[in-house]
Amino acid sequence: MLWDSNPVFGAANKLKQMNQYHVGDVITTLTKTSLSAGAAEVLLYGTVGGAIGAMLPMSTRSDVEFFKALEMKMRDEMTTISGWKHFNYRSYYIPLREVIDGSLCEKYLSLKLSEQDRIAESLDRTSDEIRKKIEDQRQRAL
Repeated sequence: MLWDSNPVFGAANKLKQMNQYHVGDVITTLTKTSLSAGAAEVLLYGTVGGAIGAMLPMSTRSDVEFFKALEMKMRDEMTTISGWKHFNYRSYYIPLREVIDGSLCEKYLSLKLSEQDRIAESLDRTSDEIRKKIEDQRQRAL
């Protein structure tokens, strides 16, 4: 049946890629699971190099907007040893789209208090509110 379709219209069944993210290694296993009873479902993956990671879907639009803004501020704040910009690294093979880097957002907690306060002020929040939102997302997964 598939082979009888008109070649002008292409494949009968098409997929649309909704988001893109460069993990940094080849993913060898991927499963949708909950890490503990009552926790939100995550996409849990393992890589060739032995890394284990999780992708957590955001629950509200306000969380998405908040973490996108925090990620943008953290991109400006963080420097890498190699000199690569965060966005360039995550878009090395395919452009980053519709994914928020939680590990980058969590690095907010390791910044000096003065830097945390400056970022919080630019987001019209307090540093305690930002820390609480990061912890809430972590607890949703665990």
